[in-house]
Amino acid sequence: IGETADYFARAHYLCPRNQNGNGTVLTSLSTSDPVSLVSDCTKRTFTIEPLRRSDAGEYTCDVNTDQIHFSLIKFVRHLQDTVAHADGMVTLRCEVCKPKADVQWLKNGVEVVPSRRFSIRADGVERSLTIHRLTQQDAGQYTCESRDDQTTATLRVESKYARDEII
Repeated sequence: IGETADYFARAHYLCPRNQNGNGTVLTSLSTSDPVSLVSDCTKRTFTIEPLRRSDAGEYTCDVNTDQIHFSLIKFVRHLQDTVAHADGMVTLRCEVCKPKADVQWLKNGVEVVPSRRFSIRADGVERSLTIHRLTQQDAGQYTCESRDDQTTATLRVESKYARDEII
């Protein structure tokens, strides 16, 4: 099954048809939900637009005896903008809708790689990024993204003497 999501806009799920072309797609969604089903010779596309947080959950594509199962990975608690002090540490936290969701952390669009200074954790539904020994270069936009959703926050790093300098 192929899947794409456009950051809160829509989600597309490709469901292959069986060889004789009479595959069906059944959903448990009501007719008032923003769902469309497009079919051609080789595939059916199930689209949810606009994609809402309440659409998170599991969906099944059943084509005769072949069954494909997938679920949307949405954030239920988003990252918060944060101010921290140089030489200190900060932990950015968010929550996903289920415990076994994979996420990726980015800083200014570039993947954050775990190291002595950068710790990435998954604890139940909570996902966290801890940065140790903060420097001014750590300031920026941090994003935690799943395959279907993302959350972004700004980290500002201030001199640990900034308060004394203002006085």
